[in-house]
Amino acid sequence: MAQPIYDFVLVDEGQDLDADAYDFFKTIAKHVTVCLDNKQQLYERGSKPKLMPYHSAKGLTFDTVAFLDAESNTSLSQLIVILDQIGSRAKKVGEAQRAYFELAFRELLNPDSDSYRNLSACWLNAQQKYNSLY
Repeated sequence: MAQPIYDFVLVDEGQDLDADAYDFFKTIAKHVTVCLDNKQQLYERGSKPKLMPYHSAKGLTFDTVAFLDAESNTSLSQLIVILDQIGSRAKKVGEAQRAYFELAFRELLNPDSDSYRNLSACWLNAQQKYNSLY
């Protein structure tokens, strides 16, 4: 079997992934982090509770696949609330959220920013900038 080509893979909207997706991620990455919120599940397949037994059977341990549950991660919870607010006001949700993320990552990765390398601060600062622009 070939070695994984990535050290890490970050997956968003993991609640909609089926077991085949996890098989795929395990082949391409040494570590997979999955962000999910079961309350936002769109499809019958997938979802953390349904896949838990599958993970054990396939050798996907929590050392290999880390789940970030919105209720247990303050910064992620903060982001989900902000994205929901943006989505509820936007005419085109995808475009609005992309604009927000552009602002957020500028905040997060700019050494001159007040929220440099601080997720919670970058989400809030980007929200303020987004609200003033849109």
